[in-house]
Parts: sequence; structure tokens; C-alpha cells
Amino acid sequence: MLPIEPVLSPRSDTPFPDFTSSSISSVSPTSFNASYAHGYCSFKLQLMEQCLHNPVELWHTEMLGNIFSIQDGERQTAVVYKEGAGRIDERAKWLGGLGGGVTFTFFHDQKTYFRFDGKNWDSESKDNGDDKWVGVCQQLPFSRASLSCSAEKGGERRVSEMACVFKC
Repeated sequence: MLPIEPVLSPRSDTPFPDFTSSSISSVSPTSFNASYAHGYCSFKLQLMEQCLHNPVELWHTEMLGNIFSIQDGERQTAVVYKEGAGRIDERAKWLGGLGGGVTFTFFHDQKTYFRFDGKNWDSESKDNGDDKWVGVCQQLPFSRASLSCSAEKGGERRVSEMACVFKC
């Protein structure tokens, strides 16, 4: 289990990958508290990369990302997503229910990107000591090295988890 502690000052100028509105899918909350406590919100993101085969993409990998809830500034559950989020590789997910919602994606550069209230951070944002705090994540290593997706290897998978804190 990753600790969730506010780590201040990652840069706020992290670019968010450019997506057309048609490639951003939304996830509706199961429940949410519209009067959540502002401050430092947090969530845990479960990542699972899997090797799959289908007639369109043939052998390929897919990254699934699940955020099941977001905690508010008082560490109370502000939003619940019963179904998680689903596939996030090179596709953005918008999670509604907390202010303007949280958008995130896993991109081909192997980083996870996040956006909340028009501000961006990524899974590699570091504390740089300035006052432009947006968000920061601590990620555990994947359970195995990168996948080599092929018919010989079959349905391999690997998992990781990260804990994120952001100003809300």
C-alpha cells in the first residue's frame, strides 16, 4: 500500500497530450459529494498492462487504469467510480463528479498524465521547490519488465499501483 502524503511543488507546466474531444471518454461517478473539502485531494490508480489479440489490432498491448474513488481534503471519500475507468493507453478518460472532473491517460512515452481544474501533472512530476504546486504521484514498479506481445507469449500482463495527491 502506498502512503498518500502531500508532496509540494511539482511544476504546473506539464503538457497534457493533445486529444480531440471524440477520443476522450467519460466515466460517471456512482456517488459524489458536491460539497467536498478542498485542499489536497488524493486517489490510488491501479495500472494493468496486458497482451491481447483481436482481429483489428492483432497482437497488441492495452493499458487499463482504474481509480475507484477520490478522497477530499479531509480524507473523506468525495467521489466513487464503481467500475473504475478502463482502457487509458493513448485515450483519455474524464472522471466526472469532482469540480470540473479529473482527466487522465497513459501515453506512448510510458507516463500517465493528469488534468484537474485546467492544470496538468504527470506520473514523473517531482518536487522542485517552487510554489506552482499541482499534483504529484508515487508509483510502484511494474510487477515485471515490459511485455513482448506475440502469439508465442500469449496473454501476458503486468501490474503497478500509484498514489497521487493534487490541489483541489
